[in-house]
Amino acid sequence: MAGMTSPKNPGTLGRGRFGVRPIGFLLLASGALALAGCATKGDLEALKQEIQASTAKVETLKGETKTGFESAKKQIAQELKAQQEALAKLTEAVEESQAKIAEISAKYKALSKDTDEVRSAVRSSNQTLHEFLKTEEAQLKEALRSVQSMLKEIGGPDKPEVKPETEKSK
Repeated sequence: MAGMTSPKNPGTLGRGRFGVRPIGFLLLASGALALAGCATKGDLEALKQEIQASTAKVETLKGETKTGFESAKKQIAQELKAQQEALAKLTEAVEESQAKIAEISAKYKALSKDTDEVRSAVRSSNQTLHEFLKTEEAQLKEALRSVQSMLKEIGGPDKPEVKPETEKSK
């Protein structure tokens, strides 16, 4: 695995164990053989084919790496787009919820104000009604006393006299 790219050392793509590209090594070896004079034409042809095969393999690996990179890049872009769309929908839902909360809060405040106004009106009405009933009761008692007094004067049956209520007897 010496010829693969590692995340820690991205510059090692296509390099051998000692940091030299296999093609460079083969060229160096072929140059050394040619200078030594021991290489035959067949050796050089075999070396040339080996270099071509290595070059083809490097190009294939380069293409596969580029294809894999493009595929990963496309997949990441799609995932990012999906996440952005989900975030946009979530943001929209949060904004809608906040608007509904604000609307409900406003309605609650209006109802609370209306309720306070109704309570105040009921208290006022109760007080007015209580005063009215007290006045009516006093007038009715006075009328009853008047009727009893007339009955006494004309000799009607004795009825006990109605005494006005005092504040202490309430």
